[in-house]
Amino acid sequence: MTKTIFVAGPLFSEGEIWFDKQIVALIEKLGFRALWSWRDEKELIKKGELSGKDWTYKIYALNKEFLDKSDIVVAVLDGSDVDSGTAWEIGYSIAKGKKVIGIKTDGRLHGKDQIVNLMIQESVKIVRSLEELEEELLKFK
Repeated sequence: MTKTIFVAGPLFSEGEIWFDKQIVALIEKLGFRALWSWRDEKELIKKGELSGKDWTYKIYALNKEFLDKSDIVVAVLDGSDVDSGTAWEIGYSIAKGKKVIGIKTDGRLHGKDQIVNLMIQESVKIVRSLEELEEELLKFK
């Protein structure tokens, strides 16, 4: 059975969206099913389903639904600290017993010998490049 992988990460700049697209493309190239809220949120916006005062709840519910449907989560950890929404998605996934792979491509450290916040660092498998992500994902084929 094909595994489903949710892509978690900030979506606030063209660079962040571009990088997530690379991850989604890699996941699909390897034969997995990718769930990525940004792609599906755009479709809901086009249909007029993400408007009005409850649009934030709809995004939350969509992401939670995708996390529940996923077997694995790939979380982008780049930045001076992990995006707060991504941190929530990581915690939720860990609590649900899902495998989480974090990808941190920038060289900033969070503290001495810490790539990211220690709670995230100790709960996810961290890779440092798209090539390492591919190697890790191939273990689930």
